[in-house]
Parts: sequence; C-alpha cells; structure tokens
Amino acid sequence: MTNLYLIGMMGAGKTYWGQRLAHELRRPFVDLDDYIAQRTGKSPAVWLQESGEASFRQQELAALEEVSRLHHTVVATGGGTPLLPGAARLLKRTGDCLWLDAPPAVLFDRTLSQGVDRPLARDKEAFCRLHRQRRPHYEGLGRRIDTDQPPDKVRDLLLQEREPLASGSPAPQLLAPAATGDYPVQQLNTVEAAGEWLGEKMTPPFMIVAPPLVYTLYGQRLKEVLGDDDIHHCLIPDGEQYKTLETVKQLYESFLDAALHRSATIIALGGGVCGDMTGFAAATFLRGIPLVQLPTTLLAMVDSSVGGKVAVNLPAGKNLVGTFYPPRAALLVIPTLHSLPDDVYRQGLAEIVKCALLSGDDQLRWLESHASALARRDSQILPGAIYAANRLKASVVREDEYDHGGRHVLNLGHTLAHALEKTLDYRGIGHGDAVAYGLQWALALSPARPLLPRIRRLLAALGFGIRLPASLDAGVVLSQLKHDKKRSAEGVKLVLLEEVGVPRLVTGCTHRAMRQAFEGLKEPVEES
Repeated sequence: MTNLYLIGMMGAGKTYWGQRLAHELRRPFVDLDDYIAQRTGKSPAVWLQESGEASFRQQELAALEEVSRLHHTVVATGGGTPLLPGAARLLKRTGDCLWLDAPPAVLFDRTLSQGVDRPLARDKEAFCRLHRQRRPHYEGLGRRIDTDQPPDKVRDLLLQEREPLASGSPAPQLLAPAATGDYPVQQLNTVEAAGEWLGEKMTPPFMIVAPPLVYTLYGQRLKEVLGDDDIHHCLIPDGEQYKTLETVKQLYESFLDAALHRSATIIALGGGVCGDMTGFAAATFLRGIPLVQLPTTLLAMVDSSVGGKVAVNLPAGKNLVGTFYPPRAALLVIPTLHSLPDDVYRQGLAEIVKCALLSGDDQLRWLESHASALARRDSQILPGAIYAANRLKASVVREDEYDHGGRHVLNLGHTLAHALEKTLDYRGIGHGDAVAYGLQWALALSPARPLLPRIRRLLAALGFGIRLPASLDAGVVLSQLKHDKKRSAEGVKLVLLEEVGVPRLVTGCTHRAMRQAFEGLKEPVEES
C-alpha cells in the first residue's frame, strides 16, 4: 500500500517536487488541496475565508482519509495536515513521509511570490511562529529534506532508495465487435499515451467525465497531453447509488454548457459506474456523441468498458434503463490499477473468474496457478488476464451484440449478484463481491456442482469472502429476482454450467432449489 506523503509548510515545494517525483517513479500524484477543491467546489482559501479553519480542517481530514486508501501514490499534503486528529497515525500506517523544509524566511518569500492569497501567510512574524509550532509534528513523521539547495541535489535526496513502479508489457490489441464497426480494446502503459491516442484519433471539443478523485489523479494529465483549449470536464459522484437518471440530467446540463456538438468526444474516465452513466448520456444526448471508454478500475477494464452496454438504475433495480452504444475505443491504462484500494481492485477479479469458467478448463487452470500473482497485482500477469477476459467477452458479443440470447451467458453469477446489491441498497457490497457469491450460487444449482469447492478455494485465494453472511435473509434477497432484466414469462432465466466452458440457460428453477443453494453458501467450504 505504501504511499509517499510530502509534508511541510507552504512554500516548501510539495506540489512541484511531488509532480516530479511521481513522474520519475511512474506513480499517480495527488495534491490534497487540489483534491479538496475538486471534491467540494471550493479552494482551501475560500473555505478558510467563508467557513473558518475548523470547517476547512474537517474537509481536509475527509479528503486525506479517502486518498490514504490508494496505493503507490505520491501525495502533497497541506501544511496543517499532519496536525489533524488521527492524521499522523494514518500517514504512518499507509505510507512513508518526507518532510520538505527550508528556512522560514525563504518559505514565506516563496509563498508571497506565488501570487496566491494565503490567509496563514500574510504576516512574516506570524508565519515564522507557525513554522516553529509545526516543526515537532513534521520531525516525528519523516526525514527532513532541505529544498533551499540545488534542484539536482533535492531530486537525488527525494529519490534515494526508491524504485520506479514496475509496468509489464501490454497484451496485443483486441478488436471488439460492433455493428457500427469494430473498435480497439487497447492496453497502454501511461495516461499520456491514452491522451496521444485521443489527440490523433478523435475530434475536439473533448468532455472528460470522472469522479473527483479519479480526475485529480489522471484528468489533468490527460488535459495537458491533449493540449487543446476546447477541453471540458464534468465531475460526478462515485458509487452505484448515484447511477441514476438524476445524475445523467446533470451530465446533459454540462454537455449543454460546453456547447458539445455531434462530432465532439466524450471520455468516460473512471470505474464502471462512470462508464455506464457517461455512456448512456453520450448515447442519448443529441441522439449520440462519440464515446471513448478510459476505465481506471479492473472491473471496468474487463466488464463495463467492453461490449457496448450502457445503463442507469431505477429504484426497482439495477440497469433497468439502458441501450447499446459501443465506444470508439476502450483504452486500458494498466498501471492505474496499482493505485486502487484493495477492495476496489478485487471487484474485477470476480469477472476474470467468470470469464475463465466460460472459456474452458485451460484458462481456469491458468488462473488457479496465477491466483496469488493476480491478487498482488503482478505487472507481468495482469495484462494477460485482462486480455483473456476481454477476448472471451468479444467472442460472445460477436455472435449476439444486442443480447437476444447467446450473450446471456455473460450473466453467469450476475442474477444473484444484482439481487444482493439491490437488497443492500448498493452500499453494503461491491459488484465483484456480489458476483463472487453469484458464481457460487449458480454452480450450486448447476450440473457442474462438483466444481464448487474448487471455485470457492480460487475465490478465497483472490481475496474474496466465500461464505455469505448469516444475517442475509434468503427470502428478501430472492424476492428481488422478479426485477431481473432477463426474466421471462416462464420465470427467472439463470445461467448455469454443464461443465467448465459449457454454459446453458435455464428457466423454471424452483424457489426451493434457489433458496437451498443460497443457504448452502453460508456453510464452510467443502474439502476435496
């Protein structure tokens, strides 16, 4: 998880050196003050002026708690961040700290020269006193680096004993099918490479849609590469509970404000929720604006960004309003996966297991032999696992793009998963965690039931809980199946397995059998 936190007074160069350090270490960068502004719509100076220091510190602590869940990220903190309640403990637990410093008079002069009004840097004597007060807090957290010396010396001190984040060789480009023309599913090693692709292949104006934290991590880098004045962005809340028509309405308003036309380019930068909602808005605004999916989570890379399905939720259930709208490309920047929180990264592994079950025993055995490497995000293994999952999905979609029947096999594990998500109001469980339970449930109902212990061990090796919580009521969860999109007049349509690689669609499965399979998933894993 080790993040790298740059602490110290304003004027120490935390943002400047943080950006340089992140570039050399091939890690994402977050300026905490910038993230607060993206997250709240107010700069720290405005917060301090309008609401006072106590209110701002609450915002600062909330932002730090979110950022601290990331991995392998360079973070420039605010000057007062280490003094927040519990912040020092959080910084130590989730990363290493470097204290950037210089003589107080130098720091004060640098701050003034930036031309930005800083309420805490209006009086030199008070500034120096603040430096003395904060010094013990900085000293207790990290090694001091004097930034009042030649830049090369500072750079060497910052990089001391720090290795760049490894990145494996991307898998070959894959073409995903669409009636409007096949589109590339392309693995890349940098956000900048994605920006170069967009600049060469797509037409401005560009509209980047992203959650605030994802935009802070990658949106500005994308803008810098595109280098066009006609670039806009719209920030949307992150979470399945926000995948609604109300949020889509906000997207429409942003598209209108940016005067987007039908030759513009909309970029979905983020996870599956962002990709689904942005894709739905792109499909329906002006009857369709070109869309590029730029997923930043493993789940989005192997699920929502490929295949052309876009949708939003209704109170009655998940993805009940949607359409088919293939992107012009899905650009998968693999190193973005290294910064994900553990629980967010894990969600995509369930989809990879699902695709292996549908592919055949060779792929399943490969996955079992590389489970520990995938769980630790091995750069040499990830590209191949992502490519194999998308290759399976592309082959299925090619035979049935508009989901008339054959594509239903991709719903393996999703029938129960969607019911669990709805029961828990999209807050108590991640999509991948729900799919992991859904796969076990489907296998318990399948002719391939002897596979169940094997798959439960694989899921455990990938970090999933393999037993349903005892508190989940089968009747409440299974009652949600009446809203399943693939329900027919004959009843709930389930995807089951004859054997690995041989799915079949089944209707008319009895409620008793479904309930028994559900209750069985609360039991310990069977030993083979």
